[in-house]
Amino acid sequence: MLPHVDAEILIPGARALVIDATVAHQVKAKVIAPISNAPVTLEGEEVLARADILSMPDIITNVGALIASFAQHLGADISQTKKLIVEIISQNLTSVFEDQVKRDIPKKKANAIALQRLEEITKSEKIGALRFLSPWIRNLGVKSMLISFKEYAALSFRS
Repeated sequence: MLPHVDAEILIPGARALVIDATVAHQVKAKVIAPISNAPVTLEGEEVLARADILSMPDIITNVGALIASFAQHLGADISQTKKLIVEIISQNLTSVFEDQVKRDIPKKKANAIALQRLEEITKSEKIGALRFLSPWIRNLGVKSMLISFKEYAALSFRS
C-alpha cells in the first residue's frame, strides 16, 4: 500500500487491518473507500477522523457482490442488479453520513445500524420468507449470521 501517494481516494483492496495508526498518519488521500474486509484498525479510524479524512465503512463499500448474488438469485437482470447495488449502497452511505459529526467514526455508526437492522429482521416475520429465498440464509441461519456480524464488529473495534 502506498498511503503517502497524493491521491483523492485510497482504495485498500486486499488485506485486513493494514491501515493502523502509523499508516493512517501517512495517508494523504481525502477519502478511504475500502473493497476489502476491515482494512482499517480502530486506532487507524481515529487518526483518520482527527485528520478529517473520510473513511467509508467497508461493510457498505464492499457489499456489491453480495447484493448482486442475492438479486440474481431472485431473477434480476444485469441492469436491475446494477441499479439495486447503487441504490442500496447509496442509501446506506446516506444513513451513515447524513448526521455525521466531525471526527465521528463512520464505521462505528455503520456497524450499529447494521446490528439494529439484523435484530429487527430476526424479530420480524419477513425472515421466514428470506429463509426460503436464499440457500445461504437457510443453511447458516439468521442467528449465526447475527453472531458472526457481532464478532466481526468486536474485532474491528476492540479497545
